[in-house]
Amino acid sequence: MNQTDKEIIMKQKYIFAASAVILSAVACEPSHLEDNLYDPAVYILNHGYQKTETFYDVQSSFSADVDAYCGSYYDKNPEVRLVEDDAVLEKHNTDNSDTLKVLPSDCWSLEASDLEMVDKKARFKVNFNIEALKSLSVEADYSDLKGYALPLRLKSLTDGVNEASQEGLSSVVIVPDMSMMAFSLENSGVSETNLDKLGDSEGTITLEYKVRTGIENNWNNGVRFSFNVASENAEYPLLPEGAYSVTSSSGEGFVPGVSEIVYTVIIDKSKAVERNYSLVASVESEGGFKVEGNSESVINLFNRHYYNQSDISVRGCNSYVPGRGPELTIDGKLNTRWESGYSSSDIGVFKLPYIIEYELATPVRISDFDLCRRQDRYASDLKGGHLEVSSDGENYTTVCSFDYTGVSAYRNIHSAESEPEAKYVKFVVTASGRTGGGMKAPLSNLAEFNICYR
Repeated sequence: MNQTDKEIIMKQKYIFAASAVILSAVACEPSHLEDNLYDPAVYILNHGYQKTETFYDVQSSFSADVDAYCGSYYDKNPEVRLVEDDAVLEKHNTDNSDTLKVLPSDCWSLEASDLEMVDKKARFKVNFNIEALKSLSVEADYSDLKGYALPLRLKSLTDGVNEASQEGLSSVVIVPDMSMMAFSLENSGVSETNLDKLGDSEGTITLEYKVRTGIENNWNNGVRFSFNVASENAEYPLLPEGAYSVTSSSGEGFVPGVSEIVYTVIIDKSKAVERNYSLVASVESEGGFKVEGNSESVINLFNRHYYNQSDISVRGCNSYVPGRGPELTIDGKLNTRWESGYSSSDIGVFKLPYIIEYELATPVRISDFDLCRRQDRYASDLKGGHLEVSSDGENYTTVCSFDYTGVSAYRNIHSAESEPEAKYVKFVVTASGRTGGGMKAPLSNLAEFNICYR
């Protein structure tokens, strides 16, 4: 072995010796991996002010959940305890300028006050005594129970596991929300409609009135359903007696398993011929349930169908302003209109009568005409006239007239004196409220023209 090899071997020995000293020193140094981790602590996830979901006085029981959690990087499942603490409620009232009172102890109980967490979670169940709550309340709807609260605090029973450093994270104030069992009438209130929006077929009109409970029903409660009864919200006459029938999907009202009742009303159109009726229905509870919301439905019915404007065409017009022709009366828009001609560049005549002739795609037995004048101060330009109908487009019969002297309404419905089957209609203007333009012509206009039938 030469001198160079000996030097290399000696250097390697020194390196190994130094490494051994360093490794020994490191092994003796304590670990600092967990120096910056938080100490484990327990919290209430749904902390602070909590109102229960609505429960009902006919239920046998109701429970609310309080969810606890252990926040930490350690794999620990501590034991925790939930206790009543009036100081929690005092602090809540002070911080929120509230006046909640402590819920009496006979109104609630904990299913278990001590729990061991699983996966660092625990769920406490608070059981409310519904009979005790009913006795506590002095209001028929139990609204005064919202003035009571159950204050609870979460505590750790495991050494090394703290309670939340922020006090509010380990406490909860629970307010019970109990109500009378209730049902509601669908589509209650006042509305307007016409035959196009109802179930109208084969000579009858079918209406469905639905009453339903807010939750799945497991109790008995009678319901009184009344139809065709007087109401201050009825704008028109009621149906004649004998013109309708009523059936129910549940003759006994609400019974366990029945959460919705459908009342079906069938109206015989041959016995209900007037243009307008008010269809009035109401419900009453015959038991411990209450009616939630409006207990009455009033449908003010225009007892007619509207002929589809897209199936009406203009056959002719003897006076109009270009760009404001008669086709605008059947476009479904109130902000467009036909105007009679009044300057030399306009089309047609400049004297009354003005005539628009319409053609229907298929004949119909016409009952009414729905006319809308322009929606401004010049509505009075259309002052008077009449409507004629024809089956062949040659021989016309006048079926109604109109006079808007002193009438401010923009929309007016005119009944035909008879209900002839017709394919052609003439709208005839015979009186104007104003003259104007270069031709000093009598002025007239019409925004919308509709044909109605039964």
